[in-house]
Amino acid sequence: MSTRLLYVDDESDLCDIVENQLSLEGFDVTTASDGVCALELLAKTSFDVVLLDVRMPRMNGIEVLEAMHDRNLHPRTIMLTGDNDVSVLARCALYGVSDFLTKPYDFHDLVDSIGKVMA
Repeated sequence: MSTRLLYVDDESDLCDIVENQLSLEGFDVTTASDGVCALELLAKTSFDVVLLDVRMPRMNGIEVLEAMHDRNLHPRTIMLTGDNDVSVLARCALYGVSDFLTKPYDFHDLVDSIGKVMA
């Protein structure tokens, strides 16, 4: 059974690229364009790993983490961020985030991070 991933990012072109590349690596990938859509998917489907962008419209990654915690949803989570803001990283750590990747990240680093959090 392949690892089920939810990739959440408001950059649609990036979502398409990452979905295609991760699918070629054997992952079962679902994408969401923002945090609201991600929570709707998480309510219906179980995912092994959530790859979650920090900065998104409607609901940012921190708000998604808080909502997941409030709803007792605890998939392994990898945060994707365009900056190294220590306060953001500290807030994410409060919710048990498994790993962080700074954008732009190397695709191999993403695959390695998924493998690390699944080990």
